[in-house]
Amino acid sequence: MKRFFKYSIFLLLAGVVILSIPEIAYKNEGVSTSKGSVDNGELINPYLLPYSGSNYRYFSLISYYIMDNGYVNSKVHKTLLSSYERLEKEFPGSEFRIMECADKRGGKLMLHRTHQSGLSVDFMSPKKSSSWLTYNNCGLFHYLLEFDEEGQLTFDDSVEIDFELMAKHILI
Repeated sequence: MKRFFKYSIFLLLAGVVILSIPEIAYKNEGVSTSKGSVDNGELINPYLLPYSGSNYRYFSLISYYIMDNGYVNSKVHKTLLSSYERLEKEFPGSEFRIMECADKRGGKLMLHRTHQSGLSVDFMSPKKSSSWLTYNNCGLFHYLLEFDEEGQLTFDDSVEIDFELMAKHILI
């Protein structure tokens, strides 16, 4: 039984590595074209956002590497990376999370009506708290977090959404 368990874990990890190769080897080149709309569209020549930078990262390894949801139009790519550079200068020490973008070819994205043309990006709201990092690192389970009307986490009122930083993030 122990041997079977080890073998199963090895096969699972090997599968994850194999499924991740397209993102690891992907090169952004040329200009993207977004056709249609965000809820009925297509993305041609997508750009893959970096999984992480000095003050941001994609929220889930599974969403990014396995589900291929880290792609955007080349103009969105440029805009996001330059805005994170500016945010790093203006708000040192702040961390941001990118959530879903588009699939490599655009089109329907699981659990979303939008994101089809590579022009939509979901951002995780920045939080104020000593334990904010714990809740930012729960990957796909982040969707299960619930906040009240003041922005406090319902089961841990020491965590609250930083609405001011989120507004500045969107404006930049």
